[in-house]
Amino acid sequence: MNKEPKEYNIKPTEKQKRYLKNKIDNGGNKYKALKDAGYSEAMAINPAKVENSKGFQELLEFYFPDDFLLQEHKKNITQDQDKGAKNKALDNAYKLKNKYPKEQGEYEAGDLKITISKG
Repeated sequence: MNKEPKEYNIKPTEKQKRYLKNKIDNGGNKYKALKDAGYSEAMAINPAKVENSKGFQELLEFYFPDDFLLQEHKKNITQDQDKGAKNKALDNAYKLKNKYPKEQGEYEAGDLKITISKG
């Protein structure tokens, strides 16, 4: 997670930064990542309070911008080597950013249009 410093609209806290790093390092265990980052028990059992905060969302956008996810996804679709590992990493990034559609409809990502239908 080494990137150049960025100007944030809402600056992420150090705990939020530790939480993201811990969550990536431990394979996605939110409770453990929050506790290890220094959050209270109450926050650890309700990760949405941290994940839905503007500062955390800024942090996710910095490290996992939508255009990066789409670019990596496109690369993965066209390669024939270790798709499993890369798909898991992409899945985690999409989950972090709450990008999986919950309802049917049309979604756009850059020049890609996706239609989700139930049934």
